[in-house]
Amino acid sequence: SQLGLDGSIPAVADALTQAYARIAREDFGAAEPLLRRALDLHEKLKPGHNDRALIAIYHHLGVALREQGRDAQAEAMFGESLAASEKLLGPDHPEAATTLGNLAALLRAKHKEPEASVVGMRYLAAQTRVLSDLISHGPARESLYRDRGTFLCRAARFPESLPDFDKAIELNPALKKEAPPPPGK
Repeated sequence: SQLGLDGSIPAVADALTQAYARIAREDFGAAEPLLRRALDLHEKLKPGHNDRALIAIYHHLGVALREQGRDAQAEAMFGESLAASEKLLGPDHPEAATTLGNLAALLRAKHKEPEASVVGMRYLAAQTRVLSDLISHGPARESLYRDRGTFLCRAARFPESLPDFDKAIELNPALKKEAPPPPGK
């Protein structure tokens, strides 16, 4: 369902499937008209209806436009994807993490650092929630603790990251390496 292929509108699902095949081959120019067709069909057949298909269409259209160097249009599509996601799923839902990450990278590339920083922090928060959910519902895995600790560090939440790194080392002692000797020793 994260790809938007719910099948409720077969023509939209077909256009998305074809677009995803083009994106997988990095043929972003060919994916764009398919995504625009999917968007037109969605707006025509489900006017005003917000669903995962619409979120996916906007997101992947943003990706296709970004890869073609059309950053202003890509930024608008990522914004539409986030707005639709927030309306349907709530703010900073884990499914929005990829869009948040892509938008933050795009804003950094456009030298819009203050905006990129805000979006980047939202991305880190969403990713941290995803990892926290995985940790609480599954077996203890070193990689989950290490990754969550890394995201917490990137969000400047250093004290919160330490227990995760400690747990990762407990689960995989090979991570604990001897510190290099100080210079001159």
